[in-house]
Amino acid sequence: TNLKRMQGFQRVTSTFTTPADQEVLEGLPSVLLRNSSLTPVDKKRQWNSKQFRLVGGLPASSDMVYVSLQQGGTGTGKLVACCDNALATNSILQALKKAINAKL
Repeated sequence: TNLKRMQGFQRVTSTFTTPADQEVLEGLPSVLLRNSSLTPVDKKRQWNSKQFRLVGGLPASSDMVYVSLQQGGTGTGKLVACCDNALATNSILQALKKAINAKL
């Protein structure tokens, strides 16, 4: 994937349990969009091959931020945040994971 080619970035990964309800699962990209100022890489604003990717820049430094929401195996998912700023990477990941858990 594209994440494997990203060198020099701080990468933080967090797993979560995906909902059994398909409607809730399909709504997770909307949760990320409502809780961040990131832009979808895929303009359809939906899952693409069990992955939803976002990109943006930090307001203070314009450092690029890359976030990937991935559907794993049965009942699992992974949220990955990449950025040069380690503190921002952790903060973004925690905020998005909190939003996802509130939806679940």
